[in-house]
Amino acid sequence: MFKVLPDETPVHQFDIASRELGSIVGELPGPSILATGGIHGNEPAGVAALIRVMEELRRSAIPFRGQIHAVVGNLNALRHHLRFIDTDLNRMWKPGHPEQCAELDEKRELDAYIQERLVTTPKPHILLDLHTTSAEGAPFCLLGSQNPAELRSSLFTVPQIIGLIDLIPGTLAHHLVHQGHRAFVFEGGQHRVPKTLQNLEHAIWLFLVEVGCLAEQDVVDLAERQAALAAEAVGLPRFLDVKYRHPVLPSDEFMMKPGFFNFDRVEKGQLLAWDRSGEIHAPFSGRILMPLYQGQGTDGFFLGVGLDENGQPEN
Repeated sequence: MFKVLPDETPVHQFDIASRELGSIVGELPGPSILATGGIHGNEPAGVAALIRVMEELRRSAIPFRGQIHAVVGNLNALRHHLRFIDTDLNRMWKPGHPEQCAELDEKRELDAYIQERLVTTPKPHILLDLHTTSAEGAPFCLLGSQNPAELRSSLFTVPQIIGLIDLIPGTLAHHLVHQGHRAFVFEGGQHRVPKTLQNLEHAIWLFLVEVGCLAEQDVVDLAERQAALAAEAVGLPRFLDVKYRHPVLPSDEFMMKPGFFNFDRVEKGQLLAWDRSGEIHAPFSGRILMPLYQGQGTDGFFLGVGLDENGQPEN
């Protein structure tokens, strides 16, 4: 049985002295995992989850196939509890970012770490990128690959988001997928809710089994972890096909209407937010994703259409 955290447990009880959180290299061949947490500095739960799982893997000596290398994304922003200092690090993996900003050194160091491991570790390389959201709601995942057969998960029962990686160029996941690698992005829930940390831990264990690093029988509480995530997603669509992103700039004076949760249904024409030009209404009926309830960010909200297991629109 996995340990349940009490509601008052902080999700960021750690002191980060180094970007590198450690590595585990198994004796048997397998994929090379590049695991990142805290690429947004106000999302400490991903870092905490990686620390906890890496410690448990070392302590338990579960047979590991392949290797995993865990790293902090935006170390400076994490220390300041900010999404970013000057520029969103998870939008900088493309040409055209500012030539002078605090995140340049972060990007150089993180990119050097990743590129070294892409060269020195065996293929296939898979990114595991852990995030949390400013809005409350169920956890969800994004799968990125140039191979369509790798775009569905058999173990994860949380909603899988379609189309979002390509809708936001400049993310680390988008960058690596377009280099021919695989990416798995997991959003664990609201930033500082204790359950979010548990969701992220569950996701790491399930991910390591799904990609072949761990044998299913070696993770004794795997079924419980899978059930815990499934319970978070009751009543939600199997897939969400994201069709719309509402971009924002600081000068827009964007303000999201309070009360939206991830995956809430919205109707065409429904009031969603305001900016300096007036009201912002839903362009079509669907489900809302990642409504912006924090001071920093360039995505006001996303809208998508729910799909069932067969890819048909939900009722």
